[in-house]
Amino acid sequence: MEELEARFLLNASDVFNAEQQNRILSHFDSAVRFMQDAQAAAIWVGQDSWVAFNKKCDRLMHDQTLSRLHDQGVCLMLSGDENYPPHFYHLSCPPQLLYLKGELPENPFFGISIVGTRRPTLYGRQMAQRFAQELAAEGITIISGLAKGIDGVALKATLDVHGKAIAFLGTGIDRVYPRENEELFKRMNQSGLLISEYPPGAAPIKHHFPWRNRLISAWGLGVLVVEAGLPSGTMVTVRWALEQGKDCFAIPGPINSDVSKGPHQMIRDGATLVERVDDILECYQTMMTSFKQYDSAEISSKIEPHENELGLSYEPRSIEELLMKSGKDYEELNQALNHAVLTGQVQRFPGQQYALIRHNEIS
Repeated sequence: MEELEARFLLNASDVFNAEQQNRILSHFDSAVRFMQDAQAAAIWVGQDSWVAFNKKCDRLMHDQTLSRLHDQGVCLMLSGDENYPPHFYHLSCPPQLLYLKGELPENPFFGISIVGTRRPTLYGRQMAQRFAQELAAEGITIISGLAKGIDGVALKATLDVHGKAIAFLGTGIDRVYPRENEELFKRMNQSGLLISEYPPGAAPIKHHFPWRNRLISAWGLGVLVVEAGLPSGTMVTVRWALEQGKDCFAIPGPINSDVSKGPHQMIRDGATLVERVDDILECYQTMMTSFKQYDSAEISSKIEPHENELGLSYEPRSIEELLMKSGKDYEELNQALNHAVLTGQVQRFPGQQYALIRHNEIS
């Protein structure tokens, strides 16, 4: 049995949650070893769970579920794979397997997540459409959930201008939710990319969505909030983004609107107030230049020899420490770090701290 199949069975059996899967893989080093060492595995996870897991595995193999997913155009991505999102390695509980349907765009992590309320005003819809399309026109990938409201508006607007769009699902990759977005689901399958960490057939359980939101915020460079109430799932995404060191942007709204409360609170807490797309683009001016000048392979080749020269390590270091260790001036160092973040070599943390990314670790 290969690791891909074993990792699929571990995930799709739905006996162990994400944290348990991470602990299993950390303890046994691989899903194959977990499945082959039956005695040790049964002791470690408990006899009842081990029996339930094997029954589910037998059913999945009998139904040829993995083959059917492949026939439906679903691809599996494992942590440690070449294209696995590098920023996911720094999550406290990174997904060990992702289901993808659609096409992974070039430079997919050069993106902004656009999120907001499921009940937007006309103003909110207009802003989501405008910012999604103008950012997409600059080559920036638009990331969101497939929820109705702001998420769906942003994704649809991106597809309308033939931009790059990625949607993270709170269900299995084979389930359309909500039903109002069935047409958008089909369009994303054809022209965008659908991603889920949940097993095939997984229902839209309430706790799936806030957990899914950590991936929406982690994938790209920053998060743009259009409209959101307090409290809300959107603000959960913002909290994830802050923990991950992502840039947070907020579009202000009317002071008498409940869905302005989320963005206004963000602005009070230090998020960037956004009135035009340039307010976002200016934050990535150096990165934009690099993105347009070089393809990802060229940038990667430029980064590798300079990692030690930049003073980077696998533990976060402040920009001040990197300036001292590298001996470079701020502009030169900042440009090199932006290149590294863009190509997934480096993770940026709150307080302008940076660390190298281990691309093949299992957490």
